[in-house]
Amino acid sequence: MLKRISLVAVLLLFLTGASWATNKLVATQELGRVSLALSADEPLGGVAVALKFAEPGTDIICSRADFSNGIADYIADDGQSGVKFTQIDNEKKTILAVVIPFTAEALPKGEGVFLNLEFKGTGTVKLEETTVYHQKGISLVNIQAQEIPYEFNPIELVNKVEQVIPKEFSLAQNYPNPFNPITTVSYALPVDAPVKLTIYNILGQRVKTLVDDYQTAGYKQVIWDGTNENGQEVSSGIYFYQIKAGSFSKTAKMSMLK
Repeated sequence: MLKRISLVAVLLLFLTGASWATNKLVATQELGRVSLALSADEPLGGVAVALKFAEPGTDIICSRADFSNGIADYIADDGQSGVKFTQIDNEKKTILAVVIPFTAEALPKGEGVFLNLEFKGTGTVKLEETTVYHQKGISLVNIQAQEIPYEFNPIELVNKVEQVIPKEFSLAQNYPNPFNPITTVSYALPVDAPVKLTIYNILGQRVKTLVDDYQTAGYKQVIWDGTNENGQEVSSGIYFYQIKAGSFSKTAKMSMLK
């Protein structure tokens, strides 16, 4: 079932006569997919939207943000007719979307899809106003290294995203193996559980604890950078990694080669 939510935003205008104008965005969401449609009272010379979608530290991530099949499709990705880009920061839980026509005509008056979003994880997606700095290396006239603020009436999208839950606990072989100096350890939790994942040397001495937390069910990954608890690089050799999750315990072997 589709859910339509109306909200009002103040959008940055770069090429029109006025510097600010009030327009309307309508969010339509189904499962983890969200579509933001823009309703404009006049042609727009540029739009920048900055969103915060969840609190840092939560399981929710944004896996997609693009302008496909929308009102900005006519602008080519050649940097000449105009520019359009999105920036997703899944650590800070923010999204930045910018469209600026150059030689192309202004964004048309009327209503159409502006931005497509997809989310993964479980919990609540809450779109609200924020300030986002775009990544270094993006060269755009008038907005390079500047804040992109806007005013946004927060809305809450209760988004219980479907995801595959493993049927049993498991600990996979690290990859790559042998490694130098970084390797990834994957494991599966069929239920929420306290998890402790520890690295030991061949003498059975604890080298580093990678995970010591209560985690939700799902497929998980953690990276070991080949350092001990003090941040010092460990030597080449055989190491063991052990997971304890609820009543589940398993140990596997890995090799570091320098």
